[in-house]
Amino acid sequence: RKAFEQKAKNIRRIVAGKKRKIEQALARAMGEVHKVLRKVTIKIAKERSLGMIIPRSGVFMVQNKHDITNEVLKELNSQLPTVTVTITAPKKKK
Repeated sequence: RKAFEQKAKNIRRIVAGKKRKIEQALARAMGEVHKVLRKVTIKIAKERSLGMIIPRSGVFMVQNKHDITNEVLKELNSQLPTVTVTITAPKKKK
C-alpha cells in the first residue's frame, strides 16, 4: 500500500509539472497574440481618429460604425496567421 501511495504521489507530481509547462507555453503564446493585437488596435484607432478603445465585453450598446472588432481581427490574422506553442522539456535531474 505504501509503495502504491508513493507511486501515485510521484505521478501527481509529474502531471503537475507537465501541466505547469503547458500553462507557461500557453501564456507565452497568448503574450505574443496580445502584443500584436495591441499594436493592430492602436493602428486602427489612429487611422479612424478614435480617442478610446473599450473591449466589447465592457460595452452594453454600441453603434456599428464605432465597432472595430472585425477590422482588428482581420488585421491580426493577417499579421499573425499562426502562433507556435512551444512546451519546454522538463529539466533533467542530475
